Amino acid sequence: MTKLCGRAGPRRVSQSAAALGRRLELGRTARLQADVRARWLRIPQGVPSWYRYTDFTKKVTSALHRAGVPLMVGTDAMGFPLLTPGSSLHRELQLLVQSGLTPYEAVRAATVVPVSFLGREGEFGTIAVGKRADLLLVDDNPLENIGHLRTPVGVMARGKWIGRSQLDQMLDALRPPERPAP
Repeated sequence: MTKLCGRAGPRRVSQSAAALGRRLELGRTARLQADVRARWLRIPQGVPSWYRYTDFTKKVTSALHRAGVPLMVGTDAMGFPLLTPGSSLHRELQLLVQSGLTPYEAVRAATVVPVSFLGREGEFGTIAVGKRADLLLVDDNPLENIGHLRTPVGVMARGKWIGRSQLDQMLDALRPPERPAP
């Protein structure tokens, strides 16, 4: 058993749960730079059964949304351990929808709202002539299912088109070398 401590006192997580958490984390960090991956893998693993932070934040997010508070995404920044850029954004969009936002409102929370917060509406955040050309092209409608954003056909970044095969090559370059099986 692995012992974890919190405000409620020590809790125990089975070794199998801790091992599963480690395996999941290795998969999530496979495309991180080596120094970031090494720091993250030193963080103790395992989630205690009483941990309900996600449920709590979904309830708070839902209440804020119902009250008309503008919400914007923010987990895609590289400052918080165990949040993998890219995949953390997709997870956050999914959680926003689970919290009661429509897929349209979740997409706005990742595009228009942050740009408005930064006061740069004239530069980017929507698709229009003269604005910075950053967008994600997908086969299926993300307004029907926010998960469709996870499989882009390509990305337009700063006016340069990056197709699926080039995206895959870029991601593979971040993958650590294969280790021989013990």
